[in-house]
Amino acid sequence: MGLTNSAHQEKIIQHLQVDGHHHVADRLQRCADALVGRHRDGGWPWRCGSAGCCWCGARLLRRWSWGLRTWISETGGENVATITIPLSAIPDDWLYLTLCLRRSLRDLRDRAARQDDRWRSVMFAGLICEPEKPVEIMVAHPAISAIGFSSMITKRNPLRVVRTGLPDGLVSPRLPVADAARLASCRRGIEPIRIIIPRQRTSVPNVEVVASGMDEPMPMAF
Repeated sequence: MGLTNSAHQEKIIQHLQVDGHHHVADRLQRCADALVGRHRDGGWPWRCGSAGCCWCGARLLRRWSWGLRTWISETGGENVATITIPLSAIPDDWLYLTLCLRRSLRDLRDRAARQDDRWRSVMFAGLICEPEKPVEIMVAHPAISAIGFSSMITKRNPLRVVRTGLPDGLVSPRLPVADAARLASCRRGIEPIRIIIPRQRTSVPNVEVVASGMDEPMPMAF
């Protein structure tokens, strides 16, 4: 596994160098060298912390996956769901896909909230790290029934599949070379592939979400 990751890391570094991101490539190379050095002297290795790194990136994805899952489950309780969104084709720019999905889900929630204040409590979270597969988004809908939530989502787009509960396991894929290099060159952690849509703030007095408190902390992963 270590040799496979090392070879993959080397390809990512080469891709970054070709694209002119020499500083980022040097950080990933230093991270790979430090990891190898740990096996020789037993010392704690220096980490680059890049989302595009084979080792640091996988660690970030696992921690954020756990944090987002915990955030949704603790907020929604039993009223949690997973939306599966199939893609008609693998996007050329998967970071732009994440931006479009983030806007689409937020706009859907906001339109519904204008008709029914209970939709203000709906929250979405997910990581878009495997663009060749259907996208899975976790949802907390504490003030909306499962049937009501599912009917609204599928009415807007019949291809979307809604199932009760959250996905099994945590997200921890190894990104393709080009995608990992692109994410590393952004130098913004996993923010380009992360979807977080918190509940709306509202002053409407007779909505359950107001009484439950609006200032719960956002998920953090280090």
